[in-house]
Amino acid sequence: MTLADKISSQAISMLSNKTDNETLNNTLRLLSKWRSVLIQNTLLEKEGTRVLQGPLKGLDFIEQSSEGCHIAKLLGCYEQPLQPYINAAIEKGYSTVLNIGGAEGYYAVGLARAMPDAKSLAFDTDPKAQVACKELAAKNGVSTRVEVECTYKFYQNNPKRQS
Repeated sequence: MTLADKISSQAISMLSNKTDNETLNNTLRLLSKWRSVLIQNTLLEKEGTRVLQGPLKGLDFIEQSSEGCHIAKLLGCYEQPLQPYINAAIEKGYSTVLNIGGAEGYYAVGLARAMPDAKSLAFDTDPKAQVACKELAAKNGVSTRVEVECTYKFYQNNPKRQS
């Protein structure tokens, strides 16, 4: 059974029981998510996992984000209102980037690529996110400059930083 068949079956099933506003909204939400997956899969097929534009252009990203809109990340327009500030940080050439809640490393690794002299410190409490960030750093050749930690462990091991 294809994804389209599964979604069609689920939508028909949802609508066959009742057609109140909540059911209609839930069905539209299901179809919207399906359309988003189709767009994402088409973009990945046509362009791959490289970020196409924006301050992190060229980042070789992953096929599925744990958080945020994956399509916007690949297109390079993710959190567009922040882009002037990200560009300013890149131009300033800071020696260290601090990313709290780093997830899979979009910013931590992307900024390490964009700022070749900077060290990037990525913090996340989710062990899966920590692994994904390390893998993304290795994939982009910046693993020696991206340090991934759990915030709690970092402060536990660095008592001078607990102020």
